[in-house]
Amino acid sequence: MTDKGKRARKKLPTNEERVKRLRDYLKAVEEGTATVADWDTFPKTLDGTRDFLLPQVGVFPVTNTNILTRTHPTCGPLVSEIKELLETINKRRPAQEQRTEKPKTTPALTPEEMQERIARREYLAQWSKSRLEAEDAKAMSREIERLRKVEDERDSVVAELKRLRILTEKLTGEARQNETSGPRQDGTGKKPRGKIPHLRLVE
Repeated sequence: MTDKGKRARKKLPTNEERVKRLRDYLKAVEEGTATVADWDTFPKTLDGTRDFLLPQVGVFPVTNTNILTRTHPTCGPLVSEIKELLETINKRRPAQEQRTEKPKTTPALTPEEMQERIARREYLAQWSKSRLEAEDAKAMSREIERLRKVEDERDSVVAELKRLRILTEKLTGEARQNETSGPRQDGTGKKPRGKIPHLRLVE
């Protein structure tokens, strides 16, 4: 580091000096001997003073945030005083600090611009309506296709049931026919035999 840089660094105040200068400046504002150029950047709370920079009056940010506490052994009393000064100054902030945004006024439209705006709204409304109708048509088409598939499946099931019923009736009829047309059996389970004629011996 050059000698010039070292001299410039030595000119910067220490953190303790910065806290004291901040207290002195806030006290001057509270007493009315110092003015505030920009209330938007002026700190409202103790935390807001950490990055507060006003070199023209010797106020610089405190780089060691641990110093900005009321329990600090060296700067604690100064920090307490800074907090009280901020509370007093906040009560006396000018009315323009609490300004509200003015309502925005809409510029008057020419007849041509008014017609163009109306036409644009009508086009958007028609486009939205057409889009909704197209979506409804697609949904209805999908529902019809689904019902058609369900109906086809039902017809297939009905046709299969009819086929099974016809097959069952056919098998039942054949079984009954076999029972009625088959040979009779006696109680022993053997087929009856025809009568054998007696032979007479002739002397």
